[in-house]
Amino acid sequence: RTELSLVREDPQGHQYFDFSLSPDGRILLLDDLNGRVFRYEIGSGAPPALFLAEAASPAWSLDGSKVVYSQLRRRGASSLDYYDGELVVANADGSSPEPLFSESYPAGMLSPTWSPDGTQIAFLYGSRNSNALLIAEVPERLRP
Repeated sequence: RTELSLVREDPQGHQYFDFSLSPDGRILLLDDLNGRVFRYEIGSGAPPALFLAEAASPAWSLDGSKVVYSQLRRRGASSLDYYDGELVVANADGSSPEPLFSESYPAGMLSPTWSPDGTQIAFLYGSRNSNALLIAEVPERLRP
């Protein structure tokens, strides 16, 4: 068992909330309570680098080619609402982000997880006080 210690420029700078380890075990995606996702290369000695803004709940596809995350909406000038996010699928490097759903749905999507074959994503849907576990089909163009 190996202990992981994150190198940070400011040890008090982030409160990490959720994380996802790449299938090859080399990259960790971490979100913080300020609505940012950081990319940490394990063993690099470098601090986590900003990967996505206004985002939360990152999850790698099982082949490592895609990530899904909740794109958060801004409430007012400075606050993000964790319970007002929509799921977005992007390439592993964050490029080509596309909403999972082509139609507009009420937001409130968090904690996505890919199915082993990449054809479905399970996620929590709801609000701060109540949520349900849902499963969505991933359109072919967004699959790993």
